[in-house]
Amino acid sequence: HTLKRAEDFSAQPQFLAPQYRLQLNEKSFSKTLSGTNFSAQSFSSEVSSLHFETEETICDSDNNFSFANSSVQTWSELDEISSNFPKDKVSGGIFLYPRQSKLIVHLLQTLVNQLEEKRESENTLHVCETGYGNGHSASLFLSVSKVEVTTFDKFDRSYQVASLQYLQKKYPRRVREVKGNSCKTLPSYNRGEIPLNRNCDFLHGSSLCSSDNIDLIEGSECGTILTSTAMTSIKDGVVYFGSKKGQWEILSNRGCISNITCFAEDEHILEKDYVFGKRGTVMHHEFCFAINNGKCSKKGDSEYKKNCESKMTAGGIAFESLCQKAQVLS
Repeated sequence: HTLKRAEDFSAQPQFLAPQYRLQLNEKSFSKTLSGTNFSAQSFSSEVSSLHFETEETICDSDNNFSFANSSVQTWSELDEISSNFPKDKVSGGIFLYPRQSKLIVHLLQTLVNQLEEKRESENTLHVCETGYGNGHSASLFLSVSKVEVTTFDKFDRSYQVASLQYLQKKYPRRVREVKGNSCKTLPSYNRGEIPLNRNCDFLHGSSLCSSDNIDLIEGSECGTILTSTAMTSIKDGVVYFGSKKGQWEILSNRGCISNITCFAEDEHILEKDYVFGKRGTVMHHEFCFAINNGKCSKKGDSEYKKNCESKMTAGGIAFESLCQKAQVLS
């Protein structure tokens, strides 16, 4: 779990929005995030039409990360919704993970492009996530065209229904919720008791359930990508590799996932209080990606699993080639 030493982390984006413009270059990026306040609003505005020319450029210091269309749902609008319900704090969100956000959008867009290349243009990519939070991650996924989202969450915080309804209005028929404890609803889905009418194509585990990542892998097919958010370190003992009970540790030891590749975010200071972090706290987040190799999957017949190895390439995406200076050892 030792961090690779790197003189710089090479994801230095430029965010564009009608309301504000934040420019970060290679030299000022770390200093800016570690010396100023950081929030969803300071990270982004319009979530729309995110584009990366090649895998090699998604972490270049001069790469633009643009949020362009004022008619599209924004993270700042989600913040405004939650501000109307001050009694319930926001846990955190994908906005605290600029590098992971960029990589997720890149991967989703790559998978969508593959559908189009296969002339499966009428098909959509189905993201399954646990831990809706305030909808920041769901809106990020939906910023990629032809992506649909199913989100598993208790929806017991006062602002969540309002933000979900906002996303469902903004993205008709592209967002579906499964309400309840993810530790119970995911196994029910895996048993076929909660019909989603299609399999999950991309997995995002970010709930308080101590088995959600495992359940997501068991309920998805070979070749499906898994990632998890809201961990300060891959040494986390509940989700990643910090103990024998860590979900990714269990999945790895059981041989359920392959191509495990982990990354570090640059340090930043929280602008306000969240459930898992107080204002002024210096955060240094880490996250991982992996591929379901089918060994533990409850989806697909025996013939499908025999052909699993060819599907494991996830369309030729090599995680280890992405943002190499930001990678950490798992």
